[in-house]
Amino acid sequence: MPYDTTEADILELFEECGAIDNVHCMKFADTQKFKGLAFITFKTEAAATKALSLDGVNMGGRHIKIEKAKAGGKVLRAPPKREPGSLSVYIGNLNWDIKKIDIMRFFKGCAIDDIRLAHDKRTGDFHGYGHIDFSDEKSLKMATKMDQKELLGRPVKVSYAVSKGSKG
Repeated sequence: MPYDTTEADILELFEECGAIDNVHCMKFADTQKFKGLAFITFKTEAAATKALSLDGVNMGGRHIKIEKAKAGGKVLRAPPKREPGSLSVYIGNLNWDIKKIDIMRFFKGCAIDDIRLAHDKRTGDFHGYGHIDFSDEKSLKMATKMDQKELLGRPVKVSYAVSKGSKG
């Protein structure tokens, strides 16, 4: 969702689906600004199912993704499958001030070949995610077990990296 979306905007978009119990707008811990992600609890399963039909709708110039979530906010989506021969992981939800040394400490004991943090090509701003290449299977396995462990105050997403264009 657009970063300037309010709870009122969300309620308005989903009002046709049915009664809403709760809207939880995710915010960045450091700035309290909206992350573009919200969890909506509907009063009925029918209302939640109707909300799923709005997947891809345009909201403020952005086509939003609507998915069913489990209790606790975990999206029901299969993790990416490992691509044959790959020794790389995706790391996401990283602290904006993270340095490569922080990542090396987090993955202590893993043989790291390369760390690539994603930055905007035009502005140089950090995107909050990156990729790590490991030297061996053991390190890759150890790294994937770090999924959702806290690094600099944030639960880090660690999953197998997928190549561009792959659905994982």
